[in-house]
Amino acid sequence: KFGYFRTERVSYDKNRGATDSGRILYANRHNIWKRAHDDSGNIIPVEKREPKPVAYYLTPNYPKELMPSALELEKTWDYAFRRAVAVPRGIDPMAAPKMFYLCQNPVPEGAPEACGKPGLSPRIGDIRYNMLAWVHRPQLAGPLGYGPSGADPETGEIVQAGAYIYGAGLDAAAGDTQTIVEVLSGKLSIDALVSGQNARDYVKLNYAP
Repeated sequence: KFGYFRTERVSYDKNRGATDSGRILYANRHNIWKRAHDDSGNIIPVEKREPKPVAYYLTPNYPKELMPSALELEKTWDYAFRRAVAVPRGIDPMAAPKMFYLCQNPVPEGAPEACGKPGLSPRIGDIRYNMLAWVHRPQLAGPLGYGPSGADPETGEIVQAGAYIYGAGLDAAAGDTQTIVEVLSGKLSIDALVSGQNARDYVKLNYAP
């Protein structure tokens, strides 16, 4: 409904260099099938393929107070992937197996099999694991979120993906919003805001030990 990130392969002409006329565009997407071809190399019909769930791992510093939101994210993406499995089979998406897992890091005892063995603790940069990362360090001009992925240049299949949530930037945005509400509600005067009195008061109340 909103398009795909894509992997692009341009064509080449010895007299003109890279050209657009023969370029190939591959949609970047996760592979949700264990096999797409049988032992003879024939394509297995989609409705007969065995599903392979997608797993993402939280970073160890992911805030515990945001876990309910993370689980809601898992639920919505799981439904999308279940639907991809269910539609070719003509079944209800909730009748399909669970297809998306958001795994704690390190993996605890009793975690779903798709998350791996207990104690597994993937790190950012390990291309074997997809990550939902919490970035706590403040940046002068950082984004609120960033979602890079590494895709196979010949197929577009996502080999590894990361979804980065910039927590420090979100905290700053929340603080700015709070200031706006305080000004609009009369709790903070324009004069105090312009002069920086509210910032000075905050610093005095929050000196480091």
